[in-house]
Amino acid sequence: MFYRMGVSIIVVSLVASATLAQDARPQGANTELFKQLNEGDLTPEQSRDLQKIRNLKTTVDAKVISLDVEALRSASTVTVRLDSSRATDIGLGGLQTASSGSSDKYIAGPNGELSKSSALGTTTAASQDFARVGSISPSSDNPTPRKSIFHVEGNRVFGSIFASDAVYDIRPIAGGSAHVLIKVDQTKFPPEHPPASRPDNRGDLPPDAGVVQNSQLRKPNDSKVYDIRVLVGYTPAVKAAVDSPAGLIGLAIDATNSSYQASKIRAKAVLAGTVEVNLVESGNFSKDLAALRTMQSLREARHSANANVVVVLVNESQACGLASQIYANPANAYAVVYYDCAVTNLSFPHEIGHLQGARHNPEEDSAGVPFAYGHGFLKPTQHVRDIMAYDCAEGCVRQPQWSAPPDFGTPDRSNAAKVIDETAPYVASLH
Repeated sequence: MFYRMGVSIIVVSLVASATLAQDARPQGANTELFKQLNEGDLTPEQSRDLQKIRNLKTTVDAKVISLDVEALRSASTVTVRLDSSRATDIGLGGLQTASSGSSDKYIAGPNGELSKSSALGTTTAASQDFARVGSISPSSDNPTPRKSIFHVEGNRVFGSIFASDAVYDIRPIAGGSAHVLIKVDQTKFPPEHPPASRPDNRGDLPPDAGVVQNSQLRKPNDSKVYDIRVLVGYTPAVKAAVDSPAGLIGLAIDATNSSYQASKIRAKAVLAGTVEVNLVESGNFSKDLAALRTMQSLREARHSANANVVVVLVNESQACGLASQIYANPANAYAVVYYDCAVTNLSFPHEIGHLQGARHNPEEDSAGVPFAYGHGFLKPTQHVRDIMAYDCAEGCVRQPQWSAPPDFGTPDRSNAAKVIDETAPYVASLH
């Protein structure tokens, strides 16, 4: 799930009473978002889900907590205790519409038939669903601001907190009234891409890059924010592993949009639809990606949802993800992502970034096509890296941000934000 630290799991029940609204809180006091509870109070189903999370290689510890969902809705600042020794304040941005609920849901049947379904997970009225992006103030030791993303569907909260030394994940468990706060060790994630010919076993890149035509790129006077419509699939194995695929997908879309906003990219990821894909996972990313690209029911779902790109979540830990091509064309704008890497390792926007034309940091990938300046960026002195970069020797937490000069990139090599912004019109035209 996340970074070069441990994974602490904290189970949370939600406190949603109206008496906790911001106008009822003491003036000048920040709200404590979490309160620790007794793990013995969990139901058997919740204990089962908690154990599933603890069994992940990236998970280190678990604590049961209550979570004040009304504070996420109304407070401007909340305090979180990510471990027992320190309190961290998160300033919350404005209320946003959650990336969920209204998108179409499909099921691909065993014989290839396609049908709309509500089986993705429990959803609630749109008025109860919201998202908020938070910021952890920079310090003298870590001057780069850290982001937090919260996706709320009714009483279910999905979130990621990108702290200075680690990343934390929030997931609901059975019943929706309890949650888990997970401190993630990013070094325990599988390779970024499936291992193959690279001697360091860190994974191969997607196949050769697509050919760029200048007519496909954003024109100098074009300030439009382009919608990138994403159809997100998930396999039965993911459905069995995750309490709510819907919430995880919504958080992945929100994290992608948070990264666009943070990097001043004029694009918006739109959840075009969700589809339960009838794929028996083989354990081989390349094989499964090839099978998904030719699956008739998935093609039909993409057409019905008018989606530009397709990302399928899988439950196989051979790698964190794989895109069909760097700078995709209409026929191969597909990617697969291991669900546990999707948000806490930002592999969901990472693979979409490949489809949009971005590459890894130049220390790992020196190729200059399709864009010489389209690489990720490392900042080892501050222990951070952008979405497209591999880890650094000093330990760099991946942030929901794209490389961009002057402070988080270079003009000639590491300006992935420019690539994503320039290619937005083209990617938005893929069908």
